[in-house]
Amino acid sequence: MSDIALPLPAHIDGDALVAYLNAHIDKLRDAFAIDLSWAYARATVEAVRVVGANRGDRELRIEYEYDYEAYCACKDLDARDTLRDSLTCAVADGHVVLVEFTAPQRSTFEEF
Repeated sequence: MSDIALPLPAHIDGDALVAYLNAHIDKLRDAFAIDLSWAYARATVEAVRVVGANRGDRELRIEYEYDYEAYCACKDLDARDTLRDSLTCAVADGHVVLVEFTAPQRSTFEEF
């Protein structure tokens, strides 16, 4: 695991903060707990976006959602949905500090 640091302007809040975080979504998404291993092997994340943010003195709570698509050929099944989650991270020295998310490893035994 490694830390992700994003500069955080001092007086940005509300919708402006959400817009700022969305402008840096490529950097932030590595910290979001996006794990589709419970779905099919062919599950993909289509889009990720920040939908809310609450700023405190030393922490930032980010609410995000992501669209995914999964296809299971043996069942001829397409699945699409939007999931929502949140993350609380530290604010230090003018930066948002996030920990990079690592999906848990699953064994074949857990698949069945």
